[in-house]
Amino acid sequence: MRLRDTGKAHHYEAPSYVWGNQNDPQTILVDGGDFQIGQNLYTALLYIRDDQLVRHLWVDAICINHNDEDEKARQFPLMRDIYGHAHRVLVWLGNGADNSDQAFETIRLAGEWALAGNTPPQELTPQSGFHKAACLELLKRDWFRRIWEVGVARDISIMCGTAEIHGLMSGAIARPRYIPSTRGELSMAELIDMYHTRAATQLHDKVYALLGLTCDDPKAVALILDYTAPWDRVLERFVKYILPSPFRVQTLPDHESVFLTGKGYTIGQISSVEGYTSSVRQSFTITFVYTSCAAHFKEKWVSRGIIGPSAKPVRQDDVLILLQGASKPSVIRLFEGYPIIIVLAAKSRGPAQDIMLFLCKHGGENLPITEDVLKVAVSHASPASLAMVNILCKYAGGNPPITQDVLKVA
Repeated sequence: MRLRDTGKAHHYEAPSYVWGNQNDPQTILVDGGDFQIGQNLYTALLYIRDDQLVRHLWVDAICINHNDEDEKARQFPLMRDIYGHAHRVLVWLGNGADNSDQAFETIRLAGEWALAGNTPPQELTPQSGFHKAACLELLKRDWFRRIWEVGVARDISIMCGTAEIHGLMSGAIARPRYIPSTRGELSMAELIDMYHTRAATQLHDKVYALLGLTCDDPKAVALILDYTAPWDRVLERFVKYILPSPFRVQTLPDHESVFLTGKGYTIGQISSVEGYTSSVRQSFTITFVYTSCAAHFKEKWVSRGIIGPSAKPVRQDDVLILLQGASKPSVIRLFEGYPIIIVLAAKSRGPAQDIMLFLCKHGGENLPITEDVLKVAVSHASPASLAMVNILCKYAGGNPPITQDVLKVA
């Protein structure tokens, strides 16, 4: 392997992998000298390398000096751009095992069914090419708890041993649909809602790995990278940044939990919830309490709210509250007598979606969902637009008029 700095743009690929155990490193040659890397990366490079072609790779373990805290502080804010501009992100899940080849074949068949607009066979059995148990084992692999690299990739190739799936999978569980294409769409609070259950090699990266995605000012004191600071101090500083100042924050060394002391105002209770996955927005209805704070939100929200892609689903009987000093409500749940925060930032779903849903529900079978209707719905690149398109497609009898002109507008 050779390190190159051509001084100009060049097609490159960026492996995405789990660092794994670093106690038994392997040695590779880099610019003629020995260089030690972890076993998992070593195995990945064996599968990635091509004896016939030169491949240009950006590998974080090699291209960043992880023993130099100043260099890490400079490089980590650039990670989003590095993975986002890569010609392809190479996802390495590990060696083939637990019928992973069968899992890949199942995913390939599911992709073919989806692209063809067909529904899977009614009997999803190994005889029809569907291996559920193998897929579940595949999804247990550590990589699926990684933080975010695939979310910004323009093209991906997923590898597991000798099996490989190539192509951008916009609906995959590893790729949330609302990852912003440019800085300026999601706050750190919203990103934490999405990613706080994901794994990181170092606890500091639970925060720092998200800096390249946020619309928040990266120069804010709480967001300046400092790997020399103890984790509990980093976490305390970060929580004080995303939560209102009246709250007292307590953290513990090597723990991800935060204990908060402060005031909140009850808005209402969640009475029903519409479907959940970790990659799409979740809608819920609210039974408001009779307070001035709740009346303010009842007037704005009518009866419905949404949360963005979230690591934890909202449930019926969860409570919507406004933390003192906050601009957006949070969702909490009682656990062993104590309230825990499920979602930091909930939003109004907006009257347009309620109107659309009402029309669709009462339009019957003759609802005129035409090409022009879809073109208007997709003309605004926003979460609300996507929600309305989902409603239209749901009530179009499984045959929405998705024409070439509709795709051009989208």
